[in-house]
Amino acid sequence: MSLFSRRTKVAIAVAALMGSSAAIAADTDTLTVTASVQPTCSIETVNNLAFGDVLFDADTNVDTTIDVFCNTVTGSLTLDGGGSGDINAREMSDGANSLPYQLYTDTGRTTVFGDGTTGDDVSVTGSQSVTVYGQVTQADAQAATPSAGYTDDVTVTITP
Repeated sequence: MSLFSRRTKVAIAVAALMGSSAAIAADTDTLTVTASVQPTCSIETVNNLAFGDVLFDADTNVDTTIDVFCNTVTGSLTLDGGGSGDINAREMSDGANSLPYQLYTDTGRTTVFGDGTTGDDVSVTGSQSVTVYGQVTQADAQAATPSAGYTDDVTVTITP
């Protein structure tokens, strides 16, 4: 006859298994975390360029700024030809009347602001405020039909 009953033997076996740390093993693996930062440029603010009342006895010069941002790359800022479609013949209009003007990249107003194919583009890195220099020449002002409503829309583009 056995010293331990069957119930006692089962209880001892279960207790032995539960008390043994070797019976349950840990497992590990690796979690890989990835990301990518794409080169990007954005136009933050485009301030209007207002000539106001143009002069008949001198060139009218004004300027404005365009705020842009490019991360990890150098961007190229361009201005199209506006309604004329030609950066060398930019003009504001009021119905059938027109008033020529030009946009430049420099204070001396010698380098025409380009459209990506003609003229000079402006290189941008990081956060930058780009100045646009505008001019209506005295001769163009004298030749224009008087109007308070001359306008033009120029498309601003930043390309990484």
